[in-house]
Amino acid sequence: MKRYKSVFLKWFCLLTVCILVLIIMAGNVLAADFTGKVQIKQGNEISKGTIFVLGPKYCLELVQYGEKGRIIVDTEKNATTIIVFSEKEYMNISSDDMISLMNNPFQSYQYSLTLGEEEFMGSETLQGYECEVYQIVIADTPALTKWQAKDLGFPIKIAQHGQQKRTIEILDIEEKPIDPQVFAIPEGFSKWVDPESLPGKTPEWADDIADAPLLTPPFEENMGAGDIIRIKIEPGKSLAVKAEGISESGAVARVIPFKGTISVKDELRFNNFAKKEVICVRNHEMSSEADELVIRVYEGNVTLLAKWMGMFEKEASAGEEIRYPISGKEYITTRFINLTEETAEAAFAYYQNGKPMEDDTPAKYKTITLKNPWNVNSATREAKGDELVIKVNTGKMQIKLGQFDPFEF
Repeated sequence: MKRYKSVFLKWFCLLTVCILVLIIMAGNVLAADFTGKVQIKQGNEISKGTIFVLGPKYCLELVQYGEKGRIIVDTEKNATTIIVFSEKEYMNISSDDMISLMNNPFQSYQYSLTLGEEEFMGSETLQGYECEVYQIVIADTPALTKWQAKDLGFPIKIAQHGQQKRTIEILDIEEKPIDPQVFAIPEGFSKWVDPESLPGKTPEWADDIADAPLLTPPFEENMGAGDIIRIKIEPGKSLAVKAEGISESGAVARVIPFKGTISVKDELRFNNFAKKEVICVRNHEMSSEADELVIRVYEGNVTLLAKWMGMFEKEASAGEEIRYPISGKEYITTRFINLTEETAEAAFAYYQNGKPMEDDTPAKYKTITLKNPWNVNSATREAKGDELVIKVNTGKMQIKLGQFDPFEF
C-alpha cells in the first residue's frame, strides 16, 4: 500500500501539469500539426518539456519533481490520459473533471471563461507567428492572457496573473507530420487504481483493539508506542485530535476509522498528527461508514488531546432540502455518502436573505454525483451569502457539514 500512496502523490503533481495543458489548448477546434519545446515558469522555477499537436489531440511530455510523465488530451472526446513511466501506469479522467479544474492551484482557461469575460487585446508577433492576444477578466481583475498563433490555430503563450503568476510558452516550433504512436499508451502499462477505492485491511495489531479503553471526548491522555484508544462515532460531531509533549526523537500517531475489525482504508493512508508542525487532525466520518475512531501511537510518546466539534448532520432523500445557515467567512466542510444501491445526486446553491444569489457557475460544478453505494464526496466550499441550500435530486444521502477555523484546535 505504500506504493499506492506514492503513486497517488505523483499523480497529483502531474494533474497540476495537466491543467497547464488544458489552459494552453482551451478554445481550439482544430490546430495545425506541429511539435515544440514547452517552458513553464513560476517564480524562479522552470519546467521544460515537449508538446506534440495532431489535429484535435495533443501530448505533453514533461519531467516534474524527477518524475517523467506524459499527458495526452483528446479535445473531441473531452478525455485526458496521464502516464507515469516509473510506475508503468496510466490514469484516465475527463478534461473538465472537477478534480482537475477546481482542486488545483489555478483554473483552466476554459473554466475561467465561465467566471469572467474574454477581451481582445490586439495583435503581437511571437517567434515569427502573428498572434491574437486575449485576456480573461474576472471581477475587473486580469486573470489569464493568451497569445493565439493564427497560422497554428493554437496558443503559443499563456500568462497567469494574480498571486500565482505563471507563464507557459511553446518554443522552437516545428510544423511537421506527427507520429500517431505518440498518443498511444506504452505496451505493458496498466491502468492506475485509486487507493480510495481499495478496501481496508485488518492491521496486525487489530487483536489489541478490543482491550483498548473506550473514551469519550474531551479528554487528555499520555500515550506511548503501541498504545490504543477507541472513540465511538457520534451523530452531528466530528473529532479533533492534537498531540503535545512529543518526545525529542519524534512520534508517529494516527486516527483510523474502523468498521468492525476492518480499517475503512489502509492505516498508512492516514496522516501522522504527531508531527510538530501539525496543528491537529479532524475526522468527519459518519456512522454509515465507520463505527469507531481508533487512535494508535506507532512511535514515540505524546500527550493526546481530543475534543468533539459540533457539525450539522442529516439523512436526506430525493426531493428533500437542507438549509444550512452560514456564519462568518470560514470555509464550509462538506461530506456526502450514498446510502442507496443506485446513483445519488444533490445540488447546492448559495442564498442571501432567502433568495438565490447570482451565480454563473455551470450546474455540473454545483452538483454532487455519487454513482456507487457508499461512495463518499468530501470538499471544502467557500462561504458566500447567509445560507447554503442542498437539495437531493435522486437517491438518498447522509450529509454532514460545518464551519471552523482550520488554524485553531
